[in-house]
Amino acid sequence: MTEMLAAFAFGLLVGAVYLALLWFAVRGLAASPSPLPRLLVGAALRIALVVLALVFVLDGDGLRLLAGVAGFLAMRIAVTSWARAGLAAPGGRA
Repeated sequence: MTEMLAAFAFGLLVGAVYLALLWFAVRGLAASPSPLPRLLVGAALRIALVVLALVFVLDGDGLRLLAGVAGFLAMRIAVTSWARAGLAAPGGRA
């Protein structure tokens, strides 16, 4: 049980890092002279980070991998819900 909670927490951490890197990448696109390569390289690096973290750190164990992916998805859902609520609030930016 402790392994599953640790894997879930690790998935939350990986999700937070992934979304933070995505945020910085998107904010930097407007200032970039060539945004497409920056977008593609950033996406490849973020995907590699998630795959390497979940497969190697969680050691490929099916249940721990599932718990890690669940943590990643929980973070994604939480952050997107929080962002949507912020945009829908009075004075929120689009």
